[in-house]
Amino acid sequence: MFKNIALLLFFVSQFTYSQETIKGIVTDENNQPLFRANVFWLNTSLGTITDENGNFSIKKSPETTFLVVSYIGFETQKN
Repeated sequence: MFKNIALLLFFVSQFTYSQETIKGIVTDENNQPLFRANVFWLNTSLGTITDENGNFSIKKSPETTFLVVSYIGFETQKN
């Protein structure tokens, strides 16, 4: 049985190279942070993992609008 992942996103504009940076927190259904959850843009090689507090930061991909979060034992989420 898979558990659900909650994903809080914060959109932050950066002026470096005119790219946006997406910041967020990945938590489980009990609002506990998920350490080393995979966060990546669908159909790209652009990705990162969350820190011990569930935080991540990733540059916006011009190729896709779907951010994917996966973690072992949880359902993969697309936003």
